[in-house]
Amino acid sequence: MVDEIFSFDATSHPVSLVREIEAIYGREVLLSFSRYFYRPCHLLDERVVFTETAAAVTSGWVLEAISQLQDEWELAMNSVVLDGRGRKKHLGMIDFVGKPPVSLIRERARNFLGSRMAASLILFDSGRSIHGYSLGLMGPAEWHHFLGRLLLMNLPGDKPLVDERWIGHRLIGGYSALRWSANSSHHSAAPRLLESIR
Repeated sequence: MVDEIFSFDATSHPVSLVREIEAIYGREVLLSFSRYFYRPCHLLDERVVFTETAAAVTSGWVLEAISQLQDEWELAMNSVVLDGRGRKKHLGMIDFVGKPPVSLIRERARNFLGSRMAASLILFDSGRSIHGYSLGLMGPAEWHHFLGRLLLMNLPGDKPLVDERWIGHRLIGGYSALRWSANSSHHSAAPRLLESIR
């Protein structure tokens, strides 16, 4: 949306993570993104996947990508990262249900994801829910294991903490994805930094 583009703050947007990724893994690491059209309660979204080097992904790049979206389409970062040797890895991504207390997220992350993953979790308020990122790279098998652990964060008898349908969609898609824009009637705001647990 035009208003979103003019109020864009790169320091609180997930694009700020790209500089950290670049510092850890190098400027030429390839990051994966998608433009998608969200269809509630459908098996698949309409989605176009593309890659870009970490060095090229700047706040200006994000503004340009958002300005070129068709009506009702969104921009997302995908979990897939191709390292300098072309190996496929995944960033840790989590879509929480609503806006649970950060203290609960911290506790469950430590208990189910381990101290390394929990220590690197960076949280963003997406408007409707909280999004979590971890910059440690995982191989495909470890990524599947990670998604299983996310499901276990939802305890029997408690309100779900992690969006199970999101996990289902991401398993089918073969990668995780979290929204970076607010270009549709489903979303009122782009994600903004909430807290870094580190």
